[in-house]
Amino acid sequence: MTIEDEAPALSEALTTAISNVTGPAIVLDRYGRIALSNVYGRGLLFDLFDESAPAEPSLAQYVFADERARGFFGDWDAVATDIAALLISALQVHPDDADLTAVVDGLRSTDEFERYFAAAAGTSAGGTSAYQHPLIGEVSVLREVMLDESMDAMLMMWHGTDADQDSRLGFVANWQAIVENGQQGGCGCGGSCGCGGEGAGQGEAACGCGGEGAGHDADGACGCGGSCNC
Repeated sequence: MTIEDEAPALSEALTTAISNVTGPAIVLDRYGRIALSNVYGRGLLFDLFDESAPAEPSLAQYVFADERARGFFGDWDAVATDIAALLISALQVHPDDADLTAVVDGLRSTDEFERYFAAAAGTSAGGTSAYQHPLIGEVSVLREVMLDESMDAMLMMWHGTDADQDSRLGFVANWQAIVENGQQGGCGCGGSCGCGGEGAGQGEAACGCGGEGAGHDADGACGCGGSCNC
């Protein structure tokens, strides 16, 4: 049985929590994969959700094996601590899960994970830090973390440290919605984009194209997949 076949069940508390969060949120399963995410979370963790990403990208692999992670997470040390704590806890709950053992053994081949695994210090307290987002540059966030009562899943949530930071997180969520809806043939804007096609601009969030510089990538394009008329 592969990891994909097993698809560990997540608690109702976690699935309910992520659906009620206005802001980035993800749920990690026992393997360190992102099993659930909202559009804010996918927008914040932009690098993990490109077109080539698997359906459930691994935050564990990203943090410990992808050099981009240290440049992105201002609290890399705390995030690494939390992922190690989740995997250690999951191993205690599921000692006979061969797939989980294989994931942990693979990560232990990296010096960084081995150090955190050996420390086994439990989860971090979260906290405030600056993230370097590829679309909007530095954004200041407060991260919260909760290990599920099952002890084999984890909720991570982020909030902006002020209204301006929350607005910037909203922008990357809107951008992510545009990207996701564009892949499905739609605009993804929330009615305020002003896209030039009939029926365009009707996604789940506001695009933000209506202001100077808003909704544009480095090339000046809106990303709406058509004529934006911003």
